[in-house]
Amino acid sequence: MNRWINLLIVLCAVVAILVVPASSHAVHLDITQSIEVNGYFDRNNPMSGGSLEIYLIDENGNEELHIQDDLDENGLYHFSPVHGYEEYRIKIFDDWGHQDEAIINIGSGSSQLYSSSGDSMATKIVAGLGYMLGLAGLGMLLSARRIKKKSQTKK
Repeated sequence: MNRWINLLIVLCAVVAILVVPASSHAVHLDITQSIEVNGYFDRNNPMSGGSLEIYLIDENGNEELHIQDDLDENGLYHFSPVHGYEEYRIKIFDDWGHQDEAIINIGSGSSQLYSSSGDSMATKIVAGLGYMLGLAGLGMLLSARRIKKKSQTKK
């Protein structure tokens, strides 16, 4: 039984090491003034071939799907503004569930970017600490069970 617990602990450690790089994997969305959409996982990893939806937003806040297309191999997409519309909602996503969206307003002369899923560094640190504390708790639980079992067999 002790061998299985040790194997489980080693397996958890290996999984933890392999999962940590994937936990920082996210999608980011940059939009320039010329309405260029740039989708990427990190600065060196573009979201090539990702899907894109662009919605027109009227003065009443109603949305209408305007473009449904794919990002190019560099994670880029260019589009021209539609006359009479100043606000757009842009959504990018892939087949793995990564997604991000932003609302831009081009009427003010400078775009305002509102990204929905760009986690801050503080959020990532707290999530990482929670992950490590969870693993530590699992280790303590297994250790306590082992100690309890040893004390019961000595009686």
